[in-house]
This record gives sequence, C-alpha cells and structure tokens, in this order.
Amino acid sequence: DYQLTLLDHYCAHNELLTKVQKHYRQWKDLQQQVANFQQKCAENEAKKQLLQYQVEELDEFNLQENEFAELEEEYNRLANSEELTALSQSVLNLLSENDELNVDSLLYRAVQNLEELQALDPHYNDALTMLQEALIQVQEASSEIQHLSNNI
Repeated sequence: DYQLTLLDHYCAHNELLTKVQKHYRQWKDLQQQVANFQQKCAENEAKKQLLQYQVEELDEFNLQENEFAELEEEYNRLANSEELTALSQSVLNLLSENDELNVDSLLYRAVQNLEELQALDPHYNDALTMLQEALIQVQEASSEIQHLSNNI
C-alpha cells in the first residue's frame, strides 16, 4: 500500500488517481447494490416457497365453504373451555341447581300461588299463563345450558 502511494506521487497523475478512486468507489457501491439485490431476491424466493407450501397445505385440507369459520369457532370454544364451564355452572346454579334458592323453584312457587289466586279470581289468568311460560322457558334454558356445558 505504501509503495503504491509512493508510485502514485512519483508519477504525479493526481487527476487520473482521483478518477480511478472515484470509479473504484462507484464500482464498490454497485457491487454492494448487486449483493443487496441478490439477497432481496433470495428472501423473496424463500417467501414465495413458504407461501406455495402453505397454499398446498391448505389445498390438502380441502376445506368446504364455512368450514374454516367452524374450525375457528371450535378452537375458540376449546381455548375458553375453562371459563365456559365455570360460567355455565354459575348460570345453572342460579337457574335450577342451587338447592336453597334458584329461579326455577321461585317461579314454581309463584305459579302455585297464582293458581290459587286464579281459582279465587279469574283476572289472574293472564299473569298465571305468563309465569307458566316463563317457568317453561327457564327449564328449557337450563336444559340447553346443561347440554352445551356437557359438550365443552
């Protein structure tokens, strides 16, 4: 390196030396750009291969329309199964399974009392019908929640 510098000074071709240095830097910059471009191409090719693989995998599943949504829904149910079970049990306790106090037994007692009232005064008939329907709805809701809870 030192000898080259001495030779350059001895020849006194400073302008030519400056041009060579400039062209060398340009060449190095272009070399770096080519290397960057090649790296980017390799990355893009790897991404393309990954996407092709993923598409092939999805094609192998041969999912029907709405099947992905169903799988996603099932995944969410399973991922939240502990919370679903706890909340379902809490609701069931409130509706019918709590031995001390629950909606089902309270409605049943109210229906019994209204039946006695209706026997004394027919104007209570509409209220009796509504409470009987409410009792049926609560019992059906309890059954549905129990069924869903068992299938978690």
